[in-house]
Amino acid sequence: MLTGGQDPPYARGLLRQLLARGLDVVCVGSDELADSHFDGSGRLEFHNLIGSQEPTNLIGKTWRVLRYYGRLVVFAARSDVRLFHILWFRKFPWIERTLLNVYFKLLGKKLIFTAHNVDDQARDGKKKSLVNRLSLRCLYRTVDHVFVHTARMKLELVEQFGVPEAKVTVVPFGINDVIPSSTLGRSAAKQQLGFGPEDRVLLFFGNIAPYKGLEDLIRAMAQLIEEEKRVALVIAGPVKDRTCQPYWASLEALIDDLGLNGHVRKEVRYIPDHEVGDFFRAADVSILPYRRIYQSGVLALSYAQGLPVIVTDVGSLPDDVIEGETGYVFPASDVSALIDRIRTHFSSELFSDFAMRREKIRAHGAERFSWATNADRTCAVYARILAN
Repeated sequence: MLTGGQDPPYARGLLRQLLARGLDVVCVGSDELADSHFDGSGRLEFHNLIGSQEPTNLIGKTWRVLRYYGRLVVFAARSDVRLFHILWFRKFPWIERTLLNVYFKLLGKKLIFTAHNVDDQARDGKKKSLVNRLSLRCLYRTVDHVFVHTARMKLELVEQFGVPEAKVTVVPFGINDVIPSSTLGRSAAKQQLGFGPEDRVLLFFGNIAPYKGLEDLIRAMAQLIEEEKRVALVIAGPVKDRTCQPYWASLEALIDDLGLNGHVRKEVRYIPDHEVGDFFRAADVSILPYRRIYQSGVLALSYAQGLPVIVTDVGSLPDDVIEGETGYVFPASDVSALIDRIRTHFSSELFSDFAMRREKIRAHGAERFSWATNADRTCAVYARILAN
């Protein structure tokens, strides 16, 4: 299993289930995953080829990436593992999609790839790149099987990239159940963030990037506080990468222009696992105003924390929401509709009876984003690929 050092909660969830089913797994990861502990009848052999991912200077980053690729090339040549499951790429996806995968195939490895996004550039709204498109075509032709998280993603692979249906399996994203819930009470969690117990707190959690439509939520806030001064917004998460820095600067200017600084709490940084639960405990609803997306780990995390959601009608998001029971859906980029859904939420039993609804939301998330279902389908594909 090649994790690329990305999304440790997802890797932990899948590893836990595979080991429980008796598989012996060789995992390539980073410091963050190396500290994890797993129980099960299988065995885990961990290779920390990535090491620390703490911020460093350009020379340090370059050395870490080059060292990783060098170690990976040697590891693949020496390993007798016959099947490589690629969860994420490390740093240069166009190189890994082509040269590195061809290298693995020359070594006789079977390859399975989990496509968390069919096309990252399309999701991010970036200008279409020939190099990106060709490298994706090479990837989907080279690997022996592809996992996706929704039926819509499978359809896109088949129609736009010509991948045979039999080569694609839909597996649930996998609920983020490794991040602990907060031990704080609801009022205490709000107070810790500087809010009163009666304040109505909206949460935007995750990486900040243009495709997530955060400006729509900020504009909605400007109208909401005209009628309800107790409404507040928490923005918790880092700017996705340096290309998104100008976008965040424009959002800060928008917050200032609309006079919202007193109503917006900015936690624009990486949020460690032990702090995540406090944000979800303090919030009354999780807002996902995305303009483009295939599926969202933030939605699954919100359910795992027992928090209702308000999401746009893009990708698989509307399929994952039970209207009025686990949240609400509104048209993407429609600020008026977003305001209406927020008002609806705060006048609903989903808000007034929140303590009772929390466990139902958790149960729905555990069923909808089941790791057991993910692992069962994953193991079945492993067996079929190795048998061939």
